[in-house]
Amino acid sequence: MKKIFLILLLLPAVLSAQHQKDIPVHDPVMIKQDSMYYLFCTGRGISVWSSKDMTNWAQEKPVFDTLPWAVKTIRGFRNHIWAPDISFHNGLFYLYYSVGEGDKNHQLRVATSESPQGPYRDAGKPLRVPRQHRLEPLHRVQHQH
Repeated sequence: MKKIFLILLLLPAVLSAQHQKDIPVHDPVMIKQDSMYYLFCTGRGISVWSSKDMTNWAQEKPVFDTLPWAVKTIRGFRNHIWAPDISFHNGLFYLYYSVGEGDKNHQLRVATSESPQGPYRDAGKPLRVPRQHRLEPLHRVQHQH
């Protein structure tokens, strides 16, 4: 019983450190800046994790607290954003992502930032016309000047 009590006492300290070795993610994509790796994945507001060694991960603040345009235009939107992809070009990070109604009417969007940690600004319009199935962001995108 004392061991369980001690574990429960230490649990908040362990959780506050927020470093984990095994992290549950869907549709992950990673980018490195300087000595830090950033992992973006499907989740509420686009989940973000960071690590210096790709072994010990710290959960960061999501990319978006909310997407006001999506709340207004997508029925039932709950800030769940799918399949992010990230690239770096000419000093900007381009974060591609998909939003929609469950598995329907998804839009491929892009947001930019000068840092992988954000803040990110949505471009203001979809990159593709909504379709009846989920769109997976592009693996390679040619940026035009």
